[in-house]
Amino acid sequence: FKEGKIGREAGKESKAFTKAEALRLYKAIQEAERKEKIEEMATKEWEKYPLISQEDAEQWVDNCLNADDDYFAMDFETVGDNGGKYKYREQIAGFSLTYRFNGKLVNGYLPILHYKETATGEFVEDPRNVSKGLSYHLIEKLFHSPKN
Repeated sequence: FKEGKIGREAGKESKAFTKAEALRLYKAIQEAERKEKIEEMATKEWEKYPLISQEDAEQWVDNCLNADDDYFAMDFETVGDNGGKYKYREQIAGFSLTYRFNGKLVNGYLPILHYKETATGEFVEDPRNVSKGLSYHLIEKLFHSPKN
């Protein structure tokens, strides 16, 4: 109450404060703090691995192929049945690259098949996704590189 994060339940302001109301408010605070923590973690990760846009993707990969070292690190995120029975059929959700370019460490993540939840609870493709055509072209380019 003091921090202003939450107040009494609507219509109960003039009634006695009950244990049941306290438990409901506590649950609401926990959920709000959980969402804040997730947002904080996501923000930190985005700073560490910024999203690569459709417009920047080709240059990002070209810089990787012209990196200072003879190697780069690449990691794939997949979607499907979560590594279960058909784990080799999962789709690529995105990939990250780490390399050193002009003496600077470069990290980035290219989203391909990510979804966002709407206010109505539906899931729609994230508009920040890079097209599959361009993404797969860039992956092929990386795999055919002598740095691979």
